[in-house]
Amino acid sequence: MENSLKMLMIGAAVVITLAVITSGFFILRQGQGILKNSTEKIGEISSDIEESEFTMYEDQKISGSEVVNLVRKYDDKRMGIYVETGKDTNGEWYINNISGITSNDYIGEISSSGEKISKMIDENNNEYVNPSGKFLGKVIRNENDTIIGLYFVQQ
Repeated sequence: MENSLKMLMIGAAVVITLAVITSGFFILRQGQGILKNSTEKIGEISSDIEESEFTMYEDQKISGSEVVNLVRKYDDKRMGIYVETGKDTNGEWYINNISGITSNDYIGEISSSGEKISKMIDENNNEYVNPSGKFLGKVIRNENDTIIGLYFVQQ
């Protein structure tokens, strides 16, 4: 009788152990799905935060002095800033030129070095940016949806 009771207790312990292990694997599998979704969301948020310094200019009017400061700020970056003033309706690329832009999608590629900031601050030049002028901004991306430039047109 004593042996059968021990066998029964060992059998119950094995069944309980298997149930706990099975539950653990089930929870682990559920947790992996949640972890994957969370990782994707964190990646999206990180990308949005990283781009926010540029996307804040999308369809926003800013002053000419802010445009000049942006060219100064990003002078050492791999990007281009297009500025079209009231006097210079052809516009100029600063820092780097971006080619292949269409007016509807603002997608292009960096192609060469652009103009220097000295043209923007010389009052005798057609490219002079009036510090109190208002400029409407757009963000320029490449085919990989990476921001490569900003596009400003005086209003």
